[in-house]
Amino acid sequence: MRTATVLLTTLLIACCSTVSVPKRYVDQKGDYIRGLEDAKKDNRNGVRRIAAIECYEEDDWRTLWVMRRLLKERYSIDYNVISPSPLPPDVAYVEGYNSIALPQIETILGKRWYQRLWSDAESYKKLNWKKLKDD
Repeated sequence: MRTATVLLTTLLIACCSTVSVPKRYVDQKGDYIRGLEDAKKDNRNGVRRIAAIECYEEDDWRTLWVMRRLLKERYSIDYNVISPSPLPPDVAYVEGYNSIALPQIETILGKRWYQRLWSDAESYKKLNWKKLKDD
């Protein structure tokens, strides 16, 4: 029943919406718009979140783990992994969500926030990984 409801909602959004969707997501228009709508709802509710697709085999997974923790602890920003692999509907959803969320986060953290936070996470990891992994 839940699957049917999600599919129907996605279909209605895709068919009835006048939102401009990037050409690369024409086949996943409903997913892109669902991402937009979820980001707008989170914004209205005061939730700050980044949507992402992450492969857990990434080389720097420890740094990413620390960065996610710093985002949450310092700025109350959630780093929400939508999918472990880049399936087209998930990519469209993430792009839609982040098209709203990332500009708002940039106004809070400033330009090049990702690079600065990644650098902080790398430094923090080098100094504290043993303690962190025991938490």
